[in-house]
Amino acid sequence: MTVALAVLLAAAAGAQAYWRQHVQRQMDELVPQYERAVAQTAELGKLQAELQVAQAEAQLLTYLRHPWPCTQVLAALVTPLPKAITFKEIKINREASKTDTVPSPPVDRQALEQQLAKLPRAGRDLKTLRDQFDRTLTVVSLLGVASDSAEVYRYLGELGKNPLLAKVNLVSLDNASIRPEDKLEFKLAVTVRPGYGQPDGPSGAATNSGTGAKPPEGGRP
Repeated sequence: MTVALAVLLAAAAGAQAYWRQHVQRQMDELVPQYERAVAQTAELGKLQAELQVAQAEAQLLTYLRHPWPCTQVLAALVTPLPKAITFKEIKINREASKTDTVPSPPVDRQALEQQLAKLPRAGRDLKTLRDQFDRTLTVVSLLGVASDSAEVYRYLGELGKNPLLAKVNLVSLDNASIRPEDKLEFKLAVTVRPGYGQPDGPSGAATNSGTGAKPPEGGRP
């Protein structure tokens, strides 16, 4: 009985030693894999951080393409201009959008600062620019004279086809003087479409031309 018990204990000890060695070998094999996984995770985190910086810089560069160059805005106004119409005055201004009149909800300044601190520098710059410019629109005030009202309305129709112009309003259309042979004087208010990266602006990559970035073909927002 004692001999049998000793044999069983020896067998159990042997089996235990075998399994201990087997587990140790498996652990030794897993250590390099674990170290590689840790290194890959660290590399992935680094690449994700670099990607976030690159994306922020790309968004900032895209946003800096607005507002549309004055040359392109003027080209949109002049290209369909008939000979019967002459400009007397053109003013290009930045005006607050109608949505800016809606009161903004209360802002948690501390939470906002913490959020900004997590952004790359380009992301913080983009946030500053958005706060400054997304609430404004480029508006053109145009004063001109025409031989008759039909030419004015025809010109308005042509302007309305340009995807760069979001809205074209006829403010007034009157005789330039009391003499009937004189031309009609008209005034237009033209709202320019928001630029790349702005709310309601064009989607897709901006392209450069001689007069600056061009909006894609299609309707207005």
